[in-house]
Amino acid sequence: QENMAMLDSVAPGNQRLERFLDKKHILTSVHVLGKTDVEFVYYIPVVSVGEHRFLRTLSENVIKNPLFKEEIREYQGVLLTDVTNTQLGNSFTYFSFHNNIILSASPVLVEEIVRRINRGKLNSIATDYKKVNYLSQPDVYANVFVNYRALPDLLGLFLREDLMPQVRYLSSFCRNAMLELKLDRNKVFLNGFSNPETLKGSFQAQLQPSKPRPLDIKLLLPTRTAMLMHFGVGEVARLRDGKAPADAYSPAIDSLARSFSQEIALAYMESYNMNTSPDKMVIARMESSG
Repeated sequence: QENMAMLDSVAPGNQRLERFLDKKHILTSVHVLGKTDVEFVYYIPVVSVGEHRFLRTLSENVIKNPLFKEEIREYQGVLLTDVTNTQLGNSFTYFSFHNNIILSASPVLVEEIVRRINRGKLNSIATDYKKVNYLSQPDVYANVFVNYRALPDLLGLFLREDLMPQVRYLSSFCRNAMLELKLDRNKVFLNGFSNPETLKGSFQAQLQPSKPRPLDIKLLLPTRTAMLMHFGVGEVARLRDGKAPADAYSPAIDSLARSFSQEIALAYMESYNMNTSPDKMVIARMESSG
């Protein structure tokens, strides 16, 4: 906020920086750097000749102002601008690409983006959701895109190490997601859908080509259910990943699994204490006795 206020103070005319950014759809990506740090990259669209002129004048004013120090350097054929706040001591790096300003406090991330551009690797998980935009709905603050392949690295910054094997396993079910973000006082609401992970050996690949089944066991779910994993498959035994070592109980477990059909679900119960593990309940449909 201090950086924004200082940049705003050197913005040209009555078109201040805050006004320029107001109501823009800015894409922000989150990246894990090292074991403890998170940095952000901002993709700010510049949609008119007037906006390009405003940014050019702002850049000229920054060069003239003693509050900032600006350096321009070339990296793999792209001009990068490093701006340092001489009072606060922090800095950010940016460059222009296809009517977007790409900006980050981490020059390492900006340079990685330049390398991706030069390699032609411009794919984004947002591409899978071109026809979906939750921002058209009331009270939605942002669209949230989730890369499940990178999610364990992010959650690993906040969770205990003994929880991470479960986090990595759950994250392997899907490849990406799009969620709507709503804010209500001190609560955050996320709602949306995910695309399954289709790599060879993935959980989804094991279930194909099974046809989806309706959620008939929903009437059996306790009201304390916080999260439900439901699988509708013809052969429940296919849910096993085949990686668990065989032991004396394996034949009995396999025999039990063959008695299940069509549906099986794992429900995590709401926990009243953050320091206790949630109760879990397995619900399965048995084969008809007839």
